[in-house]
Amino acid sequence: MNLDRANKWLTLMANVGVLAGIIFLSLEISQSNRIAVQEAHSNLTSELGEVQSLILENQELARVMSKLAAGEELSPEEQVQAVSYAWTFVNQAAALYLTYENGFISDTVLQRYLRAQAAQIDRFPGIAPYLSDVLDSLEMSRGVSPAFDILIDTVDKQR
Repeated sequence: MNLDRANKWLTLMANVGVLAGIIFLSLEISQSNRIAVQEAHSNLTSELGEVQSLILENQELARVMSKLAAGEELSPEEQVQAVSYAWTFVNQAAALYLTYENGFISDTVLQRYLRAQAAQIDRFPGIAPYLSDVLDSLEMSRGVSPAFDILIDTVDKQR
């Protein structure tokens, strides 16, 4: 009888240990998810900030951006820079969508970043033809992702 009782206590303690382990594991996973979400936001913000830093630090690029804002004609060299700048929008849209699809940002946060990106394109209307060329070269059309839909809509609005 004592052996049976000891067995029951050992089983109960083992079950409590398993339960404690599961609770600990769920807390660790939750913390890990919060860290991943924070890193995703930080990476997106850093990426957007890097483009702005390039413009601030490079007077030649700042001149190109001024011309894009005014809709002025660009030299062949400046056109190369404009195409590169257009690619940053496409790369950002892809990064945003992948981050969203992997559950690291909510729909609300995705929309906020995409509105900021659209506002940036609106500030530089001269970028629209270059952005359109990049999207066309990728055969990008509506329905691929919400990120690209907003990008395409913004470019179409500039035309």
